Amino acid sequence: MDNSDKFEHFDFYDAFCRQCIAKGFRATGAVLAKSDGGSLCLVFIGNFDEEHQMEWATAVSQSYGSAYVVHISTGDSPSEGEAYHGQSPYLIKWRVDPDNQIVHVPEGQPDDVMGLKTIIQAAFNSESTEGVSPTSLPYGESPETHIKANIPICTFALAFTNIAMMVLMYWWGYAHNPIGVAAQFGAIIPARIWEYGEFYRLFMAMFIHFGWSHLFFNLVGMLIFGTRIERYYGKLPFLLTYIVTGLIASVTSLLLTQGFSAGASGAVYGLVGSAFVYTRRQPMDIINKHVMLIYIIFGLGMGFVMPNIDYFGHIGGLISGILAGYIVLKAGNLSESKV
Repeated sequence: MDNSDKFEHFDFYDAFCRQCIAKGFRATGAVLAKSDGGSLCLVFIGNFDEEHQMEWATAVSQSYGSAYVVHISTGDSPSEGEAYHGQSPYLIKWRVDPDNQIVHVPEGQPDDVMGLKTIIQAAFNSESTEGVSPTSLPYGESPETHIKANIPICTFALAFTNIAMMVLMYWWGYAHNPIGVAAQFGAIIPARIWEYGEFYRLFMAMFIHFGWSHLFFNLVGMLIFGTRIERYYGKLPFLLTYIVTGLIASVTSLLLTQGFSAGASGAVYGLVGSAFVYTRRQPMDIINKHVMLIYIIFGLGMGFVMPNIDYFGHIGGLISGILAGYIVLKAGNLSESKV
């Protein structure tokens, strides 16, 4: 692709960069980066020195299990690309035809990476932006800086807190007196809350679990959905969603269950509800609305079948998470409309 081709499809490149930024990528010039757990995606647009590009990508992606280097150029004919094999980083070459709204994917290469196909389609349908070059948009951060900043540290911190609490409970004697120790650490006990005003239990219960297996299943859900909510919604919205939906789940459990309860599952279901709202618009990486719906149905169904499951807490967390998701997305749309 030469400069005249880039100038001809300027509106597409501009819209594509802006759509990528809105979906969690960061960019300096024409290089965009996004991390997803153990994977890294680097997107190059325009004409680049492929050898230098791959050397740089290899150096940047050392700490990732897999890395994808997606090279996007414009034109009306398919690009030549190698089959998708070998070792990371994987080189992927797509040629985009903005005039006919077609993405040409060479045989043997993946047809989507981290939702880029959806982003390209959104760029096709975006209104053009005049007067701003996609290579000079003020995105500010280098890919290396964004890779570090985009690590879901809040999710990891919450996971560590739950694990640390479980370790403290065992050190305190949980193995020999589980009910007593859980009560001491702040499990929900309706009589203590209503008669003695120990409302702190509604918060502390989110960090208390009945054994390692109980903690493990909640950590799995927290890491799957928490990491995505933190990246797609932002760190502060993630923390507020987790805490508020967890508290609502605790209150729901207190009012409807009237039993001894604890666990992070209410807050995790809050994250599930928020993720479901987001995936109704577009996927969260490999998680789409169909996967979310199956997870919700299966999870709630198991809650009614298995014993000692606080399903009212789960439902309270899920419903409040759905509401929180709508509120955050609505606030985000209002903010974007003012820019």
